[in-house]
Amino acid sequence: MLIWRDAFPVMVTRPEAGGSTLTVIDDDYRTVLSRLDGLERASAAILVADEAIVASGQSNPRESARLAIVDLTDLKHPRQLDAVDLPMIGVQNLYRSSRRLLVAGWALGRGDPP
Repeated sequence: MLIWRDAFPVMVTRPEAGGSTLTVIDDDYRTVLSRLDGLERASAAILVADEAIVASGQSNPRESARLAIVDLTDLKHPRQLDAVDLPMIGVQNLYRSSRRLLVAGWALGRGDPP
């Protein structure tokens, strides 16, 4: 996934095993400015002001999905600010308006664990 903060591309990659990595590329499009490892398996990402919102789609259907909030104010030192669990098992898309964030994905059914 690729999101842009000004002229700087921010990539969120999801390897086959393990968690995801957020990588900030310099505006020359060749130099890596910084990396943030340890995000869960990302399935969608969006930029809201100076924060990246990264949604995880869990590989285990008994785990809930999660939104990680990553501060991109200092592109050389991104840091995860917080994370929010969602009553979902997977997130496919994130949409934003001026005041709202819409999360589209697979909701938990009745009787499913939160």
